[in-house]
Amino acid sequence: MKQILVAVWACLAVAMCGAQTGPQATARVSGAGSAPPYCKPCLFYGGDFDPNNLNSGTVANEMCLLVPQAAVYVPFNVPPGKTWNVTGAFMIINSLTSVIDPPQAYWEIRSGVSNGNGGTLVASGTSAAAYKPTQGTDLYALLVKNLNVTLVSGRYWVSVVPICTNLNDTSCQSAQYFSVDVEDMPPPNRYGPLEPADDSFFNSMSFNDNWVALGPTFCGAGCDRFSAGILGTAQ
Repeated sequence: MKQILVAVWACLAVAMCGAQTGPQATARVSGAGSAPPYCKPCLFYGGDFDPNNLNSGTVANEMCLLVPQAAVYVPFNVPPGKTWNVTGAFMIINSLTSVIDPPQAYWEIRSGVSNGNGGTLVASGTSAAAYKPTQGTDLYALLVKNLNVTLVSGRYWVSVVPICTNLNDTSCQSAQYFSVDVEDMPPPNRYGPLEPADDSFFNSMSFNDNWVALGPTFCGAGCDRFSAGILGTAQ
């Protein structure tokens, strides 16, 4: 059995270390085309998760006691002729665990990612993170700010991974975190350049997956886009 944590919302969770689902969630309600309030100033947002879409699912994205390393990388485009000054990044996370401990996230921005190839690391770090409820039950915005990354026009991939590794925190003993995908077209409440479809990647030493393309071959009808965003200003 393929050990990537991909789920269809009609399913129920099964035992850890097999194919798994995340906990059920409900969508954020907001006006059409409006970026989330925490994406300010907002350059890009891939769109809202829709639990009513049967193709919607989740993929493991975590640094925790149960799964030490798993990361989803979400593509975004800096438009031609533009330069982005990135000051923050976020991903929408599905989890029954309402905390991260320590309150940090590991983030990366990469270029040139392809199947089996992590491309070039543009910037990375472990930063203080906010983990706040959003979009309804069991969905959280994982946000890092105070970044200082300059990106010229082109395609990039962002990952923001929650951390829960405190052995003294009982929440971390069973914590699991999942990135949520965006299956509706047009993506609800997306902002900025449209997120490229079928161009996300999964990389995990824990599951022995080396830069696996999260496209139709691997995910079937799911994994079209993922709910993530970039904060900053454009020149």
